[in-house]
Formats: sequence, structure tokens, C-alpha cells
Amino acid sequence: EYRNPLNNLFFNTLYNFNLNKTNLLINQTILSSGQSEFFALQYDNQSKMNMAGVEIGKYFPKAKSNISLGFNVNLNNSNQSFNQAITAYETLGQNFTFKFNNAYFKWMSMDVSISAGNSKRTSPQSETKSQNYSHNINAFFYPFESHTLGVYWDYLASGISGKNYKNSFIDLSYQYTWVKKKIDFEFKWLNISNRKVYEIVNVDITRGYTQTQRYNIRPSQFMFTVK
Repeated sequence: EYRNPLNNLFFNTLYNFNLNKTNLLINQTILSSGQSEFFALQYDNQSKMNMAGVEIGKYFPKAKSNISLGFNVNLNNSNQSFNQAITAYETLGQNFTFKFNNAYFKWMSMDVSISAGNSKRTSPQSETKSQNYSHNINAFFYPFESHTLGVYWDYLASGISGKNYKNSFIDLSYQYTWVKKKIDFEFKWLNISNRKVYEIVNVDITRGYTQTQRYNIRPSQFMFTVK
């Protein structure tokens, strides 16, 4: 890790290696009823994971802004047993990140975080590719002293084998600060688009399998908070 307070530049890099040896392997068997049965096989095997990453950022005092860029890559080799057939898998994943925050204007500040990545899982018989993208954009406005208006936009998209899942959420907040009493009154309108379902898909880098998750979530609602 490197930090230079004179020109407000910071830089860091990391590397991680993990080797796991075991004599057990979890097998998944699909029964005629459609249910899954799991049991352990006695089988000498090992898994290896390599992960490397780098991030660089800089703060601009005149613009009151901070910008950072990051990249990391994961390479994993492991074995998986399905219906007692053992297969060796290699999973390669990459991810890019971008972060930005600005407080130049007295009447507004902004925070932006963006992440995009992809992964590929291969075996002698097949190849599976997936991709993901997400961003979190928060903007805060200060029209009057002790008053804050917040706008939040969260978006997450993922896809695999031609199937794509997109989730977008927008929230609004208004906060009044009673300075003398040190009390905040906040009113929030959550999930303005009234989404009912949240769906994602991903390839597990460590264990080497694909997982699709679907959540039923709360509809649009209002919340009042006193701090």
C-alpha cells in the first residue's frame, strides 16, 4: 500500500493464494422425485485459488472530489461430484470498480460506485459464462440550512446462458435537523418503482457452481425515523 499526502495519491495491490487438500468430496445426486441428495465421498482431492487485485485513487482538493479505479482477478481450480461423476473445473473471474464522490457545491454532494465483472467456468465437457453489473448513485441536496433531500438509485444486472436479470431501485429521503436539540427527523419513500421480486445469478468462484437466487421483497413503502 502506498499513500502520498503531498499530491493526494494512493495505490494498493494485493495477492492471495489458498490451497486446500482433503480426502472428502460432497456429491449431489438428483432423485426421481426431483429432490437433491447430498453425501460425502472418500476421494483425495485439492482446490487452489489465486486472487490478485490493484486499486489506484486520487483526491482533487480544488474540486473536492475523490476518484478511484480498481481491478481484481480470481482463478480457481476444484473438483465437483454430480451423480457420483467427478469433474475438474476451472473458474476465472474478473471485476472492475469505479468510485467517485464530490462535495464541491455547497447545495449538493454526490457518491457514485460502479462495479462490472464476468466469470467463466470450464470443464472438459462444458463452458459456462456469466456477467454482472451494478451501480449505486446517491445525490444529496441542501436547499436550506438543516434541510437535506436525498435521491438514491441502485441498479444490479446479472446474466448467464442467455438469461438476464435486472433490478432497479429508486428511493427518496427528506431530513430536517433540529440543531439545538441535536435531533434528526427523516422521512423516506422506499422502492418507488414498487418492485416485488429481486433476482440474481452468479458463479461461485470458490466452490465452482452456478446459483440463481430469487427473493420476494417488500413493495413500495414510507418510513419516518427520529434520530
